[in-house]
Amino acid sequence: MLQENGFVPKSQRGSHMKFEKDDKVVIANIGG
Repeated sequence: MLQENGFVPKSQRGSHMKFEKDDKVVIANIGG
């Protein structure tokens, strides 16, 4: 999981969650 690697969830839009860590941004699809 992203959170285990130090990423912090910043926002959620629909089935996508935005994670940030330092200068990195990751968009994760959390939809079923």
